[in-house]
Amino acid sequence: MEWFDSLRRFINRQSSRQEDMRVQRNLSLVLAGIMIAVVAAMGLAVANDIGEDTYRGQRLLSDVSNLIRRHYVTETEDTKMYENAIQGMLQGQDRFSAYIPPEEVADFQKAVEGKFGGIGIVIGEEGGWLSVISPIEDGPSYRAGVMAGDRIVEINGKTTEGMSMKQAVDTLTGKPGTEVSFTVIHMTTLKRETFTITREEIHIKTVKGPRRDDDGVWQYIIDEENGIAYIRLTSFTNDTVADLTAALDEAKKQGMKSLVLDLRFNGGGVLDGAIGVADLFLREGVIVSTRGRADAGVETKAKAAGTIDDFPMVVLVNNSSASASEIVAGALQDHNRAVVVGERSYGKGSVQRLFPVDGGKAYIKLTVAKYYLPSGRCLHRDPESEIWGVDPLVKVEMTPQEYADVIMAWRDADILRNNGRKDGADNGEELRATDASATKPAEEIEKKDWLTVDKQAARGIDVLRLMPVVQRFGTVNGEAIQAAK
Repeated sequence: MEWFDSLRRFINRQSSRQEDMRVQRNLSLVLAGIMIAVVAAMGLAVANDIGEDTYRGQRLLSDVSNLIRRHYVTETEDTKMYENAIQGMLQGQDRFSAYIPPEEVADFQKAVEGKFGGIGIVIGEEGGWLSVISPIEDGPSYRAGVMAGDRIVEINGKTTEGMSMKQAVDTLTGKPGTEVSFTVIHMTTLKRETFTITREEIHIKTVKGPRRDDDGVWQYIIDEENGIAYIRLTSFTNDTVADLTAALDEAKKQGMKSLVLDLRFNGGGVLDGAIGVADLFLREGVIVSTRGRADAGVETKAKAAGTIDDFPMVVLVNNSSASASEIVAGALQDHNRAVVVGERSYGKGSVQRLFPVDGGKAYIKLTVAKYYLPSGRCLHRDPESEIWGVDPLVKVEMTPQEYADVIMAWRDADILRNNGRKDGADNGEELRATDASATKPAEEIEKKDWLTVDKQAARGIDVLRLMPVVQRFGTVNGEAIQAAK
């Protein structure tokens, strides 16, 4: 098996890591003077060229905006017109540069910081009605007894019929310490219940496990006999490192001896989060470096302090693993710390910086540099690129349908069902007793065994199972190959 041989070579590399004249002069002066004059003239021409080009562009923008104001079919709003022009300028550079208008700044910060003021539920639309997809663990709605599947029929006394998802989210979220009331219909009993909940700072949970126990606690061990744990990171926020550290501590208590770290469909996030995650598993060496036209470049290295035990690791990636995910997977692979399994990653290796504009009310997100892995490989996929992203050591392809099955299994595992009720109300007991359908999907997934549809995770587990075998029987130049640590 090619991938088995590759695995042996990987382990061997990791083992190696551990051991490690007067007329002529006058004529020259005359010629030099002539050249200086020519160069100066050329420079002036270039400067005039640049100035004319800039002037032409500004005049063009003015002409077009005046034409729109006079002749467009409806009355135009100048601010919006200029914002669209700015957006066009940025996105004409690359698809990652953008203008963030004042009204979108708050949502952008929520996504980047991974926290916001709210009541702690994930909502969606089912059958034309707003519904609770899942309460967020340890959030106020979870503690109050809001359940997955609840239909939200009123918010602050107003019907949600015809209310858009954005309107609902904007109403339910708000400053921590303020209250909001909403009424739901528990779909398992068709009973109405009104909740008045004090908003809190909600932290988006980016660390997931394969399944929950009856109390909604993640169970990370996926192979008890071999002590193989599975942890999935959905994105990188300012809380990801702390949350992952806590999950690893819990996984150890549950018997973890090796780890599958799943970064598939993880589109990235906060750079510091990615560096912090990689640093958890690396004692030394470069994690990532950046280089740009106006940037001298920054090289970030791992620190020994805080490094988690050196256990065998597999990292799962696919073509939706991007940016921060690629930094983590690439650094662990380049340092022979983990075996990367799956499909080639997306190739989003550009660095964006935020520049405040309009007095700080809005921001420009501008690409200023590119990411480079410890090996010197640039992560970014440009049109002319042949090498980009992270290539798995063990390649396992999956079809769109297979991915869809896996995502459905993840969704069901993420749902906190009705066992979060803490108020001890009698109808809570009744709901638990009658809500058979709330636990049925999880039971079905357990019977089906989601690894049968997740070939990449299954192969990653196989790799970890084989490491002791390679340690015992694999040899190179007569020396025993040590297991990946």
